[in-house]
Amino acid sequence: TQKTMLSGTEFEKFHKEFAQFTPEERRRAHQSLLSQISQSAEAAGELQTSFAYPGQIQLAARLPAYAVRDGDRMYLNLPEGLGDLLNLRASRRENPFYIEKPIRRSFVYEIALPEGWSPALMPETFRTELPAGAGFVEVKVSTAPGRIFISQQAQLNAAIILPGDYDKLLALNNRLTAPSAKAVLLRKK
Repeated sequence: TQKTMLSGTEFEKFHKEFAQFTPEERRRAHQSLLSQISQSAEAAGELQTSFAYPGQIQLAARLPAYAVRDGDRMYLNLPEGLGDLLNLRASRRENPFYIEKPIRRSFVYEIALPEGWSPALMPETFRTELPAGAGFVEVKVSTAPGRIFISQQAQLNAAIILPGDYDKLLALNNRLTAPSAKAVLLRKK
């Protein structure tokens, strides 16, 4: 299930588009949102929208053919996630880094494991506080019989990060964009 909350100019754009959609345009928008998750995504319900401020778009999908099997191993990459959160473009900075507005993002994944399979590699659990009171990023990973639960949460505040603290942002960005941040590897028992 993917739920997106929209405020400010994003809300205005969403309201302008979705409020005027015909049923066919709405179905096309739903299919487009599903295909952004995965080409094999199937709708698990209707696209739900709310125009009460802040706006909300919610969709549910099943991903039956999402993993790749190679012998006694199976792997998949988590869709979306926090990888583009900071959008850093340089490895060092001479001027302060400006976070213009608050950003709130959260992703919760529940992975149903096929019978006889267990996790061998998953994203790591961590929590990082950003400098200058700019918020935090947290990833939690847990397991239960036949399931993996992964929660990614970011709460960023408007802030100015001095060049001396830019390395902390760079380390976090590298952690969020690393292949291991999205990969789940399963092994047949």
